[in-house]
Amino acid sequence: IELLTPTLDGKIFWDDAQFFGGVIWVLAFLAFTFQYAGVRLRHPILVWSLLCFLPVLFCVLLLSNPLHGWVRSSSWLVPGDPFDELDYDFTPAVLAWAVYGLGCVVVGLGVLARRYLGRGGVYRAQVGTIILGTMVPLLGVTLTTVGVTVTFHRDTTPFTFAVGSSIVMWGLFRYRLFDV
Repeated sequence: IELLTPTLDGKIFWDDAQFFGGVIWVLAFLAFTFQYAGVRLRHPILVWSLLCFLPVLFCVLLLSNPLHGWVRSSSWLVPGDPFDELDYDFTPAVLAWAVYGLGCVVVGLGVLARRYLGRGGVYRAQVGTIILGTMVPLLGVTLTTVGVTVTFHRDTTPFTFAVGSSIVMWGLFRYRLFDV
């Protein structure tokens, strides 16, 4: 939708919506990996409160960005074919969020890797499918964060999420990922 939106304000709105989706995805992925791998936290309320602090702070900064510009200090449209592209410099707040989010995903992948190494047969294939389906978007986010462009659009994350989700969907049907 961001690509199809012709105005700068519209593109910023949809880019912000993607940020909110990313915040939810990072925390949900971490919760999923803990649950899937059977990780029991000693103090779950404290751990999740601490884990949610930075994402909530980032969302508050995102919502109040017009007042301070800490998330997006300046934005501009780059004319292109077939779509004009939203571009902006990554501020320290965005980079901090990227490092935090990538760190949470890496922790989740580590939890899954332990489960992968401890299983065999179809169980290993199930976990491997989840790991592969997660590593594709992780690569896309990392490439975008460091400034590598591999498509006509600067942010490859939506495309890599589509590929990663397709891998997990294939695993869902092929290996019956979530059957008890």
